[in-house]
Amino acid sequence: MLLKLAPKYCLKIIIQSCLDLGISTFATLSSGEKIFAPKPLKQNLKKLAKFQRKFAKTEKGSNRRERRRLKVARLHAKVKDIRTNFLHKLSTKLAKQYDDIVLEDLNVSGMVKNRKLSKAISETRLATIPNFNRGDRVKSMVVSLG
Repeated sequence: MLLKLAPKYCLKIIIQSCLDLGISTFATLSSGEKIFAPKPLKQNLKKLAKFQRKFAKTEKGSNRRERRRLKVARLHAKVKDIRTNFLHKLSTKLAKQYDDIVLEDLNVSGMVKNRKLSKAISETRLATIPNFNRGDRVKSMVVSLG
């Protein structure tokens, strides 16, 4: 037996979540769940240094230089794709789970000027997370000051 309710009696439950962005844990939800980001640059730093060293030693204009340039570019693309894939999956998961998402407004350009933290901040891509939540996936997103 199906029970039908008139639309005016239906309740809409809004589920809201707050995100606290950071370096050691990429995001902490208001429920206490911690989300850790992959660190593809840190994992491939030695390989990248080796590729760039070999690339620097090649003769300009040679075919070998072009091959080595492509190796370095492929590794940079791989790192970028891992980061982007993580952010897409995270934003989609959060958009499906929550109706409203509240983010903190971070001065990432000022944070990157700190020489000791700049690499870690750049690797987590804190500045791009608000852009991934835009669009048709999230109903409402609030960026709080603080």
